[in-house]
Amino acid sequence: MAAHRRWLAPLVYLAILAWVNIYICRELFFTEYAGHMNSMHGFWMAMARLAPAGHWIKPTWWPFWYGGMPFEYTYAPLAPDLTAAYAKIAGCSVARAFHAISGFFYCLTPFALFLTAWRMTSSAGYAFVAGLAYSLVSPTELLVPDAGFRLRNVWSARRLFLAVTWDEIPHLASLSFTLLAILFLARSLQSRRWFYCFLTGIFMALAVLANAFGCIAILMAALSLAFALEVKSLRSNLLLIAGIGAASYAVISPWMPPSLLEAIRFNGSRYEGGWTTGSWAALLAVALGWLLLCFALSRWTRDWPLRFFALFAYITSSIPLLDAYAHEHFLPQPGRYKVEMEMGLVLLAVFLSRSWMERLDWKVRTAVAVLLLLAGARQVIGYRRFAKQMIRPVNISETIEYRTAKWIEDRFAEQRVMMPGSIGQWLNAFVATPNFAGGSFPTAPNWTQQAALYNVYASPKADEAITWLKAFGVQAVAVSGPNSHEYWKPYRSPQKFEGVLPILWREDDVTVYLLPQRDSSLFHVVPESAIVRDQPLYGDDLAEVRRYVAALDSPLYPQAESKWDGWNHALIQGAVLKDQLVSVQMNYHPGWHARANGSAASIFKDGLGLMAVKPRCDGPCAIELSYDGGLEYKLCYWLSALTLAGAVAASSRVLRSHLVPSRRAAKQPLA
Repeated sequence: MAAHRRWLAPLVYLAILAWVNIYICRELFFTEYAGHMNSMHGFWMAMARLAPAGHWIKPTWWPFWYGGMPFEYTYAPLAPDLTAAYAKIAGCSVARAFHAISGFFYCLTPFALFLTAWRMTSSAGYAFVAGLAYSLVSPTELLVPDAGFRLRNVWSARRLFLAVTWDEIPHLASLSFTLLAILFLARSLQSRRWFYCFLTGIFMALAVLANAFGCIAILMAALSLAFALEVKSLRSNLLLIAGIGAASYAVISPWMPPSLLEAIRFNGSRYEGGWTTGSWAALLAVALGWLLLCFALSRWTRDWPLRFFALFAYITSSIPLLDAYAHEHFLPQPGRYKVEMEMGLVLLAVFLSRSWMERLDWKVRTAVAVLLLLAGARQVIGYRRFAKQMIRPVNISETIEYRTAKWIEDRFAEQRVMMPGSIGQWLNAFVATPNFAGGSFPTAPNWTQQAALYNVYASPKADEAITWLKAFGVQAVAVSGPNSHEYWKPYRSPQKFEGVLPILWREDDVTVYLLPQRDSSLFHVVPESAIVRDQPLYGDDLAEVRRYVAALDSPLYPQAESKWDGWNHALIQGAVLKDQLVSVQMNYHPGWHARANGSAASIFKDGLGLMAVKPRCDGPCAIELSYDGGLEYKLCYWLSALTLAGAVAASSRVLRSHLVPSRRAAKQPLA
């Protein structure tokens, strides 16, 4: 009975937290489209709608964004795949399923925070206050206000705003799993029990599969935990953390391979600037502050959970604060770490005040509790009103994104097009037409393609933009003007194609232009001398690209017939002479292989980052292209399988070691 009473209060607290968050966001569980077209929600809906069955266990090429990429380059797969699974089980649309998954993770994050804080501190009451505060206030707005979002108040519903209007649902999912990973990591470091290590590894893997930010969040939390515990165990704790982390990464490596991590690093350095002297200085300042804080905490308190909260709040706050006030960063997208910062500040504030609160008279504590509950009730009402404004069902067919997508589907079907801004982000949520834009730039596999996309948006010269578009096989380009309802309006000179390209369609200040070309295929027979060899630059340095485009349009070279069998296989037939090759307007990847007339053919990457097949034919030629993920995928796949097998074998051995003694004891005769 006493044990039951001990669990009663935490269960009541969990029920209250669940009710508060479900009450606030309840429309998410039943809404199909909320009309926030600036978000990447359509991006994840596209993955859930179009991804083939079995892509978790076999290599899959994704042809829809940026000229094609391995599926693992699209985005962390957990949220889209859960969306697809929910849509299938519930028998609902992918859009409604995505919003239901969004509501689930919105509610899960404070639940995970409460559970972690409670089990770490053995104080369900203060853990409940932390979970409620995290649900109802935004402390980061006191230090780093979101001026661009117009939410500059600690009482603002920032987390709801980011989840519903912007792109943080995968990030919140990752944070939830990070919290649970740290909970079991603490148990692992203290007990050295295999079961807790196994659970830690599972939640680490889920955190990274939900969002790439999970890698850094887990690292920051794990280091905070290791330094918060006894110093004499620091070395062994760090080794155990490294071992669990390495095993977790090995399991998920097929979906987060080293080449993808390098692409994220490279693209981040290109878009936000690489490492500078200021970056090193910022990192050194954070490390120095960390050491000083560790020393101060070790002398001030023996409460290791409080030390953990302080260290985690410090390191998560330092990243966005340095970016906001010193304009220096050593991690990509530093402002995004405000999600982790908010959680760290809440935990620190609540448990830092615990010793002070417990010294107060019970009447004063009761008065404080009543005031907090009244403030919380007021916040629930305010958040609920805000949610009703943010989560309003809309008729998606009236949006410019939907209307443009459906028109493109009727006219261009499987041909590559370029749709700008929010039209591109939502295109494949509605149709299966490949888009030269539309993807997540941090994971883009071909920097030259990204440079070309930037040039199309930024250059005032129509001929430069047309050259780039033709070089990448784009058949039609849409331009959103200043009066369009397309959200981002990325073109600096939206009128540059007027009078230059034929107009196919125009509505709501969005114009679709045709790019006249000899062939709408992505496979072209051209002389080897026409292939772009050096990575092109801008402006007057496009001579090689212009020569390549001229060869594509020249009637002197035969056209190749092509047929796709799924996304991983293609057949090209045509006449190819010995001084010619087949240019394939898809991003190069070593996972593609070719056979020409039954013999192996070589594939190489040209200066545009596209594929070129050298078939060694001199006449009729049948080329088979197939994608198997390449050596890296195979190595990661086997590494994942062997690690999983090892974990299962170890778990079985541990389980047997616990069961056998129990059975022997049960067979012993009574004395």
